[in-house]
Amino acid sequence: NAFHTATLEPGKFDDEVAVKPTEIDGQGPRTKHYREAFELMQKNEPGKIWLSTSDYDLVLDMASAALDNPVLKTYLSEVDAIIEGTGYFEMEGAKCKVRPDLYLPGAGVVIDLKTTQEGDPKGFGYSVRKYGYDFQTAFYMEGLRRMGYNPTQFIYLCVEKSAPYLTSAYEIDAGQVDRMKVKMGEACRTWVKCMETGEWPGYGWL
Repeated sequence: NAFHTATLEPGKFDDEVAVKPTEIDGQGPRTKHYREAFELMQKNEPGKIWLSTSDYDLVLDMASAALDNPVLKTYLSEVDAIIEGTGYFEMEGAKCKVRPDLYLPGAGVVIDLKTTQEGDPKGFGYSVRKYGYDFQTAFYMEGLRRMGYNPTQFIYLCVEKSAPYLTSAYEIDAGQVDRMKVKMGEACRTWVKCMETGEWPGYGWL
């Protein structure tokens, strides 16, 4: 969340993200005074993301690299850019929600930010399989169409989590995404059935 804010909405970063103090009144994190004081700080700013100094610096370095990527640099300057806009639609009786990181209605482009250990093509291919990026693409594209938009391109902008924070941009094969539409329909029907019956299938038996 901190990385997304630093990259897409830097003007909000200082309001939403802060460095967790290493000491409070000269006392460290293991002391009762520190824990109570920090708990009070969290209560006073419930929406604040508290990061260690190293993670705070990491977020800023990654955001700087992302913003220097020509793809993001081009599209983020578009006047109709919608940043983390939330949309709702219905499919197979299921009420669904999408929240694209960045959507350009005029260009028909969706951009999704991903942090990764390995941003090379092989590493991205592994992430697609492990995290279901092809399903995510189908879900977002179909959802936006049902909301009346006309998305034509879905770009994954990947940023590595270690220096020099290399960036890369990928699209998933259209045929692979189209095949996920069938699974999307199945998932929505399963969800509706589970909500109606209160019965949730597990992994089955061997």
